[in-house]
Amino acid sequence: MISTLNRPTTVAATERSVVESRPARPLRLTRRGRWALLAIVTLAASLVWALSTLGPVSAETGAGAGGPAVSSTWVVQPGETLWVIAERVAPDTDPRETVARIVAMNDLPDSSVLIGQELQIPS
Repeated sequence: MISTLNRPTTVAATERSVVESRPARPLRLTRRGRWALLAIVTLAASLVWALSTLGPVSAETGAGAGGPAVSSTWVVQPGETLWVIAERVAPDTDPRETVARIVAMNDLPDSSVLIGQELQIPS
């Protein structure tokens, strides 16, 4: 007796034409798929925005264009405080922000400075 399991099967010509003539269905996403696609697009857009806002990394300071950049060195004179220095170097900004940036750039433990001390001043 010959086994029918090893024989190749053929599809009738009428069945082949039915399979080949089906129109392609458009892609349909489920609710979860739409949320996942929205999350991916949002993540990509926010990544592009963040990279365009921060700009290239500066080799001199290690910060982006939006971060503090070193523009000059300031030598503390008698009677000067960080507040006075901040008002002189950035008169249009809040001195508290400038003082905080100077403290961070120079790794100062607090806002006290010594006469003759050299400070990096943000631009």
